[in-house]
Amino acid sequence: MLEVIRTTDSKYTQYQVIESLDKIDPGTGNPQAIAVLLDIIRTTENEDTRWKSAEILGKIDPGNAEVIAGFFQFIRTTKDFLRLIDLHGIIKGNPELITGLVKFIHTTQDEWASGEAANSLGQIVQGNSESIGQLIEIIRNTTEDDYIRCQAANSLGKIDPGNPEAIAALEEILWDAGADKYTRGRAAESLGEIAPGNPQAIAALVEILRDAGADDSTRRQAAESLGEIDPGNPEAIAALEEILRDAGADDFTRWRAANSLETIAPGNPQAIAALEEILRDAGADNDIRSRAAWSLGEIAPGNQQAIAALEEILRDAGADDDTRWLAAESLEKILTTRNTMQESSPP
Repeated sequence: MLEVIRTTDSKYTQYQVIESLDKIDPGTGNPQAIAVLLDIIRTTENEDTRWKSAEILGKIDPGNAEVIAGFFQFIRTTKDFLRLIDLHGIIKGNPELITGLVKFIHTTQDEWASGEAANSLGQIVQGNSESIGQLIEIIRNTTEDDYIRCQAANSLGKIDPGNPEAIAALEEILWDAGADKYTRGRAAESLGEIAPGNPQAIAALVEILRDAGADDSTRRQAAESLGEIDPGNPEAIAALEEILRDAGADDFTRWRAANSLETIAPGNPQAIAALEEILRDAGADNDIRSRAAWSLGEIAPGNQQAIAALEEILRDAGADDDTRWLAAESLEKILTTRNTMQESSPP
């Protein structure tokens, strides 16, 4: 059979013989079969044949180091990541393969491949207690790369929302000043996705937002995640207002804070007051004032103080054109909303 696999010119015959290998010699770790299948993965251009070879390899000897290495060589070169789910029976019971798949997600240069692999990972471990346990072990492994731990926590959070181990691991990474800013930012982003309403996650994000020693990109992501995790949370709103007023924060972080206030604080008088203050501050960055003008239109429907502040900007010849333009748009939005509310209210 191995000789037929090596020599036939028929892809169909080769595929059929490969499929038969695990039926006549199952789970034996036959070195000749492993060598032939690995060679097919490395050399053939037919994707179906390569996929079948990878599947049979996993059944013949899934714990074999050479097999695992060949499996990931295959993953790096395949063009059809959507079919990773076909190999879930091999991957889900193998901690090395799950760890390797997580690592692949963040070492590949191909963003599309990374996304497809992450999606497949979520499906592979969905509802599987053993695989969930393996992800938890990756998260707890402090010798593992922080970015890998972060991705494992994020995957676990998606398949088991609110998982306390995942949330705790992400908080730990978020607070690790030794972790790079991209990893900490990713941890903040993941918390926003997997921990809606979680008080510990909210507290961690609020503290990071208020930590002047944290890098700006992490604080920006914390601001955005707070906008997703718990709309209306007073602590989150207060922290975002502080950042908005903090002239020492970088402009993009303050911009992001204004954006998050739109999401979590509609109608909130303190948030509206903070945006009005920025709008009236002639010394503030023009982009920040523009964002404040826009945000007022989103969170202050019918608010008289917001209307007054926007009218002032429209009359202020010293304000830049973008700010005045957005002030006009927001004023139209607020007045339209107010008129609609008045028309719909009982006499």
